[in-house]
Amino acid sequence: MESHDWAVVPTSTSEYIKKVLAQYRLAEVEQILENGVAKVNRVYLVLLGDGKKYVLRKSYIPVDGPLNRANHTNHLLFEAELLQFLESRNFSLTPHIILNQLSLPISLHGGEQFMLFSFLPGSREGSWNNLSRMKNERWVGVFGSLGSFAKAVQAFRPRHVVKEKTLLDFTKESLNTIEKLEWKLQGESRELFSENLPQLKSFVKETLDIFELIHYNTLPRQVVHFDYHIGNINFSNNEVVGIMDFDWCRIDYRFADIASGIGLACPYEGRHCGVLDTNFIALAIKSYYQSYGKSEYNEDVEPLLLEAALRAYLLFQCLYTFQCCAQGTEKNLHSARFAFNTLFQNDFRSLVKNAYAIYNSSFHSFSTS
Repeated sequence: MESHDWAVVPTSTSEYIKKVLAQYRLAEVEQILENGVAKVNRVYLVLLGDGKKYVLRKSYIPVDGPLNRANHTNHLLFEAELLQFLESRNFSLTPHIILNQLSLPISLHGGEQFMLFSFLPGSREGSWNNLSRMKNERWVGVFGSLGSFAKAVQAFRPRHVVKEKTLLDFTKESLNTIEKLEWKLQGESRELFSENLPQLKSFVKETLDIFELIHYNTLPRQVVHFDYHIGNINFSNNEVVGIMDFDWCRIDYRFADIASGIGLACPYEGRHCGVLDTNFIALAIKSYYQSYGKSEYNEDVEPLLLEAALRAYLLFQCLYTFQCCAQGTEKNLHSARFAFNTLFQNDFRSLVKNAYAIYNSSFHSFSTS
């Protein structure tokens, strides 16, 4: 991780965290740093006297976030079970869960829940709103690693079944979310939202129509990361060496993660702000399937599956951005304009169709059934 992501915590915080760490079998704590990038959970880097490093996460579920608050503990157990499964399959890109002295993945202190993880190697090379250090070799690794992850988790059968919202759930609820935002938003964010309201409602209807067209409820489901972007990926040079932040993971169809990876790789600024690129989508698809293997879908169906996922995922992110504006946790109106651009400046049907045409011309990996 990048050194400027971390800052030394105050003495009071350090003493509090040490009380949490006392629940684990660890060497003496030498220093505790807090991550300044994490926006929802509190994340701490724990440096021990024996040279080892761990990451401690204090979990927080916001009321209007992408997780169900009532399922908080079960969701943490689900996340722990997933990471333990991947460790048992020797999947090397995800952190290991460190169990406490009671052999539990969750530790309680002061009414708050904590999880301790192994420290992943490498460093971040950007974030969803800063792609300046990304190049093709790294993007190949990003989507190749996603394909490997998708393949690895297909055999995962969780004991802790958690009902979290799928892309279709978010899309179905979006009209209700829009109605709430109409009266919650204030000032410039309210004006921006109101200006784009008719187009936004049309976008929702069109997306629901595509979900019906692809018979979404009949599609196979598996675990997805649901927040897959370069801010949650560690690199060593051009190689992906770590995937982190699984606190949004859930069960959905695997295209949710492809959509997340592609949709959160739009330029954040400039004249192409929020605009997707056909060649980039083709690169993503090719890199993904080189690791995942042959698709179970034929080449007529697959583009529609990705189109639906892209539309729904970017709609979810757009409304989440405006929810943050309404709560006062997002004060940068450019993020809201960017979110609208991702919806309204992209012809998703043409983008995906043309990307698959490029992909098919160089690398064919579809089912013929």
